Amino acid sequence: MSKQSITPRSQYHLPPPNDNGFTYNYEDHGGIHNIFVDQDTVKQQKTNAYEMVDLEADAAKERTKAEYESSKIAIEMRANHELEIAQVNLDQSRQQALFALDQQHGQRRLEIEQRAQEQRLSIETASRQLLLQAQEQRLNKELSQKLATISRNGSNGFIFNSPNQSN
Repeated sequence: MSKQSITPRSQYHLPPPNDNGFTYNYEDHGGIHNIFVDQDTVKQQKTNAYEMVDLEADAAKERTKAEYESSKIAIEMRANHELEIAQVNLDQSRQQALFALDQQHGQRRLEIEQRAQEQRLSIETASRQLLLQAQEQRLNKELSQKLATISRNGSNGFIFNSPNQSN
């Protein structure tokens, strides 16, 4: 058997390309079907593929941008919501602290007023005691003076003055 080197192209006659640029050879030579493509078609398909990739990339960029904006809005909304909750909690805490302070202030003021009232009562009691003591001392002094007068006059005779009479 002699070996001859035969290339498949050398065996076939290429027909002119059809409308889509492809040339088909359906002749069966040993079960091999050959398809031939021209350069302009390849260039057009390359251009079309680039355009398709660019369109897909642009669409993907738009989806990514929309997802980004959506996520950004969601984050801002969540942050604003948490801020509102924190403000409400802070307001509530402030109100509770002010209420507690008002109660404490009222209690202290009441205690001060009670102590002042107790001191007033104590002063009033001490004042009355001192007044009674002063009145008692005055009466004792008057009695002593009268007794002294009686005792002086007693050597001259017994003279008794009624308290309504003046000397």
